Amino acid sequence: MTTVALAEDTVFVSRITRWKKFSKICAALSIFSALAYIGLQGYYFLRVDDPLFIAIIMLNAAIAIGFGFYFERKLYRMLTAFNETDPSERIEPDAAIDSIFHHWFAGWAAVLFSGGLALWVFLLFPWNEHSSIWQAQPLNLALAFFLFCSNLIIGYGLYCIVRFWLLAWVRIERMTLNVLEPTRPDLAMYRDIIGDLVILIAGIATLAVISLPLSQIDLGITTVLFSLAALGTVIGSYLLPMLPMTRKFHQMKNAELHRLERRINRLYKSMMTADDPTSQKAQMEGYVALRDQLKAVKTLPPGGEFSIITSVTVTFMTFLPAIFEWAKWLVTPQ
Repeated sequence: MTTVALAEDTVFVSRITRWKKFSKICAALSIFSALAYIGLQGYYFLRVDDPLFIAIIMLNAAIAIGFGFYFERKLYRMLTAFNETDPSERIEPDAAIDSIFHHWFAGWAAVLFSGGLALWVFLLFPWNEHSSIWQAQPLNLALAFFLFCSNLIIGYGLYCIVRFWLLAWVRIERMTLNVLEPTRPDLAMYRDIIGDLVILIAGIATLAVISLPLSQIDLGITTVLFSLAALGTVIGSYLLPMLPMTRKFHQMKNAELHRLERRINRLYKSMMTADDPTSQKAQMEGYVALRDQLKAVKTLPPGGEFSIITSVTVTFMTFLPAIFEWAKWLVTPQ
């Protein structure tokens, strides 16, 4: 046990270097841009109009950074369990983690994600209605720069999640599965990671939607569209990684049921023509019991952990702020 723990710690430290460096850069940029944005408001108005918005955006970045360290350690343990369960399709945990967290395009993905978000907010000119023309432009730029810096780590993390999905899809397609063994340790760890990712994405999306009314960004009904996009991301984060495993278990379940029902049919015909069918009765009962057991096996999700009800609950939480915004928009005279 001690040797395994030390090995995990060694790999964890050695493989997290680039994520750690990028996290430090993003944290420094987020703090610097927040101070610049706050300082500009203080210079113009002697006050800060959106402190909670700034705090929530920075909290989201901190959550993403912290989850990256947690996710990498759980991922290493899951990959190790995959190899122990199915050594014929061995995958090197170090190389897999490196391909997920340290891919060459991850940084560009972060820049594209946060840059697109910052540009969208800047083109809304949120400060134009709350300040004079000569004050609005620097404030709009400062706000966009703050959002760009604070969302870099989220864009990086989203790209890592996509890379994890791709690796998982390939690995699951090659796995030897048993339809009556959906709760084996490696699959349980995989479902556990998916559950953690759904809750993480739902939490970050919920905080982002909640922060909008606390900012100078007046989206109006666009808040609903933003929430719909967040909702789709949360649902996708559950369904996309689950579908390969669910599809494979479902195909195996149907194939096993088909073979078993053919045996039941042959045995039934044999019993109909036999002089003494009671000798085959126990065999028939065994086949029927096995068929009922197979029918009861859940394939979405396999094993039944982290149920769809849980997923629906977190997605509803994500969309809840938009429901209030939508209701307010409907009752407000246009």
